[in-house]
Amino acid sequence: MAIEGIYALAKPGDALAALNLNNEFNLFGKKTYFIASSFEACSVIDDALEEKEIVKEEVVEEKKSLLRNFAIGLLATVALAALACSAVVTGGATLVIAGAAIGAGVFTVAATVSDYKNGSTRSLLEFVGGLVMSSCIGALAGATIYGLWTSVGILATPEAVQLLAIFKSPLLINTVIPGLLKLGGMALLTGQGIFGLNQIVGLGTGQDFLLDKIFGGNRENYDSASMILMLLSMGYMNVASNIAAVMPRNGKEVFNYTEKANQHMNDSNRQVPVQTLQDVINNGTPMPDPQGSSATMYYSTITINGKNYNIEVLYDEVSNTIYHFEYARKAMGNLPAIPK
Repeated sequence: MAIEGIYALAKPGDALAALNLNNEFNLFGKKTYFIASSFEACSVIDDALEEKEIVKEEVVEEKKSLLRNFAIGLLATVALAALACSAVVTGGATLVIAGAAIGAGVFTVAATVSDYKNGSTRSLLEFVGGLVMSSCIGALAGATIYGLWTSVGILATPEAVQLLAIFKSPLLINTVIPGLLKLGGMALLTGQGIFGLNQIVGLGTGQDFLLDKIFGGNRENYDSASMILMLLSMGYMNVASNIAAVMPRNGKEVFNYTEKANQHMNDSNRQVPVQTLQDVINNGTPMPDPQGSSATMYYSTITINGKNYNIEVLYDEVSNTIYHFEYARKAMGNLPAIPK
């Protein structure tokens, strides 16, 4: 259809047009209109990725910084380890300093590997700050682990269970409950070590494995688990401390045991109550160790389940260590055999 000789389709934008086709040129109409729009032309933006050329001097400087940080961390680790192994520190202090050495070593390795992969070395101040923080975390973990380890040695004994005055069954007192207490203490000890190590590695790499992988990034659950672990550890050590305060001791700490003697104390068929060992040492007959050591062998008699036995206890007063104990009806030291 045409209006005044004008084809509607030939005039884009006309109100009478049934269809508006922009950019169409209809040269067959009686009248032809050219309607155009003007646009401001802009230069083409070249945003393609380009590989930046790294200046050789920058690479050399990065490597120097990386080696400098590693050397500082290694020196700190070796110094702490040497101090832990020296005779200057003993007991719990050894494990505390050893923990600090482990913290420094783990951080040094983690930070060096992370910086090398990222191609960006952290500053000296940042590295030293992380090194000090990791050493402190390691020392704290070492102190906690030492406390738990000592507590396990106290609570996981029949004497401790007897003092709790809860259980009466010999099987529970001598085997089951001490085993459960030992298992619980070792679980707490392991948990403290894992959380401490995770914190140290996180300082070096900037990633928290437990938070990301185990807790799925849930910070609230992570913090709650950490707090519960710490509270349980403190409670465990507090109970052990209270039990140790009332255990027989002759003015000293609870006895130390050699590995063999400790195995006997954990064997319900060979275990002797610590009160009995204490009585033998205090009132038995002292004699030189037949094997020639500096420890003293004490001989006495005891009654177990209504039956008499001879007993010998090899005890070193200087180290407060029981090296050996045994009870039997055979002759021991100056004691004759006891007939059945």
